[in-house]
Amino acid sequence: VFREIAVPAITKVGIKEESILTAEHGLEALNFLEGLQDGNPDDAIVMLLDVNMPVMDGNTCAKKVRALEAEGKLRRLPFLVCCSSGVEQVTFGAPGDIYDITMPKPFSDKEVDLVLKKAKEWWNELSGSGGGAFRGGAGSS
Repeated sequence: VFREIAVPAITKVGIKEESILTAEHGLEALNFLEGLQDGNPDDAIVMLLDVNMPVMDGNTCAKKVRALEAEGKLRRLPFLVCCSSGVEQVTFGAPGDIYDITMPKPFSDKEVDLVLKKAKEWWNELSGSGGGAFRGGAGSS
């Protein structure tokens, strides 16, 4: 259900549907991520994780990605999580947090726009050039 809502909302803010990869669960999202590491290093990757994914939930997936980053096996990635419990508005994480951005579930198109603009700003700062391609990926249940 999450994908059915997230993908149209993401395309409304200008990300092409063919640039959006979806996964059934966190383990599949990790496998996608591994394959994307061989792609163009100037492409941004945004992972939209649902905390309630089957097989591997979003929190476990995010912790595994952060561990791979700490080991130097991945470049730094922003994470977005939809969380239905206790999240009422978009919030931005602090250094060391598992998630860079947390958004409520259900979410509005306005919230998706805000989150993706912030992720794009982050990527432009990280890439130093401000010109890297921006691609979004969604992992969801």
